[in-house]
Amino acid sequence: MRHQYSTAYFTVLLIASTTHAWQEWKGICPENCLCVTAPDEALFANCKSQGLKTVPRHFPAEADTIDLSYNEIEEISKDTFNTNLPKLYSLNLGFNRISHIDDDAFESLGSLGELIMQGNFIRRLSPRIFTGLNYLQTLFIGFCPNLESLENGVFSHLPNLVVLFASNSSIKEIGDSSLSGTTLQFINLAFNHLQRMPNITGLENVHLYLEGNRIETVNPAYMHEISTIGSIELNRNQLRTIPLNVIQVLKFYEVSNPVSFWLNVQDNPWVCDCDMKRVVDVWPTMPMFLDNTITCAFPTKLRGMNLWDVPPQELCRTFIKDSEQVEIFEYEAPTEEVYEAGSADGPDDVNLTFIIVASISSAVGTVLLTLAVIGAVVWCRRKK
Repeated sequence: MRHQYSTAYFTVLLIASTTHAWQEWKGICPENCLCVTAPDEALFANCKSQGLKTVPRHFPAEADTIDLSYNEIEEISKDTFNTNLPKLYSLNLGFNRISHIDDDAFESLGSLGELIMQGNFIRRLSPRIFTGLNYLQTLFIGFCPNLESLENGVFSHLPNLVVLFASNSSIKEIGDSSLSGTTLQFINLAFNHLQRMPNITGLENVHLYLEGNRIETVNPAYMHEISTIGSIELNRNQLRTIPLNVIQVLKFYEVSNPVSFWLNVQDNPWVCDCDMKRVVDVWPTMPMFLDNTITCAFPTKLRGMNLWDVPPQELCRTFIKDSEQVEIFEYEAPTEEVYEAGSADGPDDVNLTFIIVASISSAVGTVLLTLAVIGAVVWCRRKK
């Protein structure tokens, strides 16, 4: 059999030559692929970086792992994997040019436990793509620049899915029932274009990675699921404040149950104003569940300060000017924001209310003082 060996081939051969356990497979192996057996007798078919435009036929029925990454494959049809592969556990299709996958394309791979499709040009994932993958536990669909959404039910045919890697794509929307109802415990959606947190209702002990998105607020619904959350990574988003109802729920669970989850909110454009004073009022020192501290981005005079180092009276005494801007991150998400006093994106109206009340109080005091002076003058004249 003729092989066009790449670096990957020589690596495999080196392993095989330096250990007696790894051996080149003597049976049928597709052209341009190298098949070797592992110490546990699992068969590995390495077809990586061979310039393949289609998936080869006639893989050994004993194959446990097939690596087709870094080729030029553009499509996965329903007939692509029509051979009998009853032992196949891992299939790597990463970093090809795949833009279309037929429904039921993997139906014949019922034993598959790991499917890697990252680094392709997939635009849409139909729920029926995953039909038949009842034992799939790990799915990689990250680094897909054309993938903009995960529709409802997309993982409904994956009853045992535990790990989802979908980072570094262009995902803007996630259907409300895309993740809920699954068995997912590790969800990586970092560095996408999400503006809101996805629904994770019903998930148990979930670890959610949302770093580097465009999320502007913490979803209060998450706090009611806090007893089942392992960790949430919200660093490098666009968080400005923590809503009062979120604070209240967090405090309730902290008092009634030991909080066993981690929350990372580092590197966000936090506005240190009266709203954030509520956080300090509830937690005079940084709570244990925070993985990192909250660093002020606004107003300018507090920029870079730890929230818990700011004197509480200063939090309700500052205003954010129209001209104040801050550069937060160097990635596609917005890096600059302008806040206006009293706006929805800026400090709370409580600052403005404070000034109005103070002004009214001052005016009333002046009137009362004037009346007192007039009364004193009248009294003196009557005495005379």
